[in-house]
Amino acid sequence: MKNSKGTAVIIILLSIALCTSSSYGQYPPGYQKPSSTGSTAAPTQAKPKNGEDEMMRMGGITLKKEAVAKIIDRKLKTLSGYFEMLCEKSSPNVDLVINQAMALFNNDESVIVEISSTRNNKIVIRQIRQYLVNMSRLPYKSVEVKYSRIFQVENITKQPDGTYKGYVTLEQEFAGKSKEGNNIYNDVSTKTFTVIIKVTDVLRDGKMLSYLDIFFGNMKVVDTN
Repeated sequence: MKNSKGTAVIIILLSIALCTSSSYGQYPPGYQKPSSTGSTAAPTQAKPKNGEDEMMRMGGITLKKEAVAKIIDRKLKTLSGYFEMLCEKSSPNVDLVINQAMALFNNDESVIVEISSTRNNKIVIRQIRQYLVNMSRLPYKSVEVKYSRIFQVENITKQPDGTYKGYVTLEQEFAGKSKEGNNIYNDVSTKTFTVIIKVTDVLRDGKMLSYLDIFFGNMKVVDTN
């Protein structure tokens, strides 16, 4: 498709990398299926600081920060769903769930996760796969993981491999429950997630399509209450 000046119109498709399995269905617990139009409720997020531009430019495309925030919000719901499946031991195939969760981190085994607790002031560091394995061994009947106060992505910089790296700060609420549904443990942590934004240009049927996807990187603790 071209305009009157012959300039190719770039169609931006916001894609979500979801690993699916017939054993679990297309969407894990905690994931809100988008409507047929691809729209979803906007996440709770801070307003731009000091008149910060609400648009971001990556490569040859320009995106609204709100659009990027919506993708992050959906992926956080997917991630919390995997956490809950692992902690509740509801899956007979833990390795499959771990592999599905790893896809949200672009299967990067080097990703680091910081773990905190209200029971002590220590921060423990684990690589992402070991962190997920440990989640499956927690002594709770069920858990609830929620993300809120999601701030917009900041400090976006282009990387040598052509991807873009940024940071998002949010609150994570974790509650471990007994079989009666009572809280055994709960905390609220402020965390900073690294996000990797990948833009891929593909020529298809004479049209240049730009596919955007977002993956999580290192997860660091700011504070825990």
